[in-house]
Amino acid sequence: MNFFKFLATIAIASTGIGLFYLIAKTRVINQGYRGITYDEGKLKILEPGVHLLLSPLHVFDREISVKSEVIQLRNFEIKTADNIPTMVQADFTYLVENAEKAILGVDKYEESINESAKSTLASILTGHKFADLNTFTMNPSQVIPAENPAAQSSDRSQFLSTIAHSFLDKLHEVCESWGIKVSNLRIVSVEAKDPQIGNAIAQTALTYLQSQNQLAAAKAKAAITETEARAAALQRQIKADAKAYARITQAKSEIDAAAALNDAANKLTNPIAQSMYGMKNRENIASALSATQGTLAIGSKFALFPSANSSNSLSSLPNRPGMVNG
Repeated sequence: MNFFKFLATIAIASTGIGLFYLIAKTRVINQGYRGITYDEGKLKILEPGVHLLLSPLHVFDREISVKSEVIQLRNFEIKTADNIPTMVQADFTYLVENAEKAILGVDKYEESINESAKSTLASILTGHKFADLNTFTMNPSQVIPAENPAAQSSDRSQFLSTIAHSFLDKLHEVCESWGIKVSNLRIVSVEAKDPQIGNAIAQTALTYLQSQNQLAAAKAKAAITETEARAAALQRQIKADAKAYARITQAKSEIDAAAALNDAANKLTNPIAQSMYGMKNRENIASALSATQGTLAIGSKFALFPSANSSNSLSSLPNRPGMVNG
């Protein structure tokens, strides 16, 4: 009996140990994460879900995030192109695209990204003067009002965009082999290590920027004035051209009218033209009289416009019944 109790105790203990082992070797990987395990010393990536690590040699290491994460670069020191010690604050986003490369490609990839980002950003910013960096990276509310805010905002955006693209391109060359993608650089602040030097340089930069804004405004006003003057001159020229064209048109009309009158006069003084014109008129008159009073015979010597030597006249028309001589 005691032997059976002993066996039962062993069975219960074994079952408890087995359950404990199964629970201990069960891993749940949440969405947005990957599980890092080593099976017989070899890296094995666990996807989201429930995993049972049955082999005693299958060891769970840790979880890593494959979601976008932000790295903050806080107060690291650089020297600008004019040799001013400067403290920079910035942040950017990174994303683990290949967990296996991130684990095998570099030791502690978060720290490696941080250090690479600092050195990359420092190499870019040291190529600029402190005044430029301080002016273009300060909060827009701290910048003096400009005569052309759109142009100033465009210059600032272009400057920051150039820095960001250069930073991301260089850092991407490093992080690509680690299976990591970087994006969205944001420069939070650029301040001189010595506040007095920083304030003096910043004030000088702001004064220069203000003078540039005033100069740009003066040029814009001059350009507007010149444009208005050109428009007025063009309008006067158009009016003068219109008047000249009207006069030319009127002169041409008068010439054409004079030519028409001269042509008519030539026709009336030419005997042949007079005869043909008279015949045409006689035909018209005959047609009109035929429609109202019957057929009217017209003598062949009748002329509507007799010449000075002709003795023909309307009185030479022969009398016909129903007609009375005037």
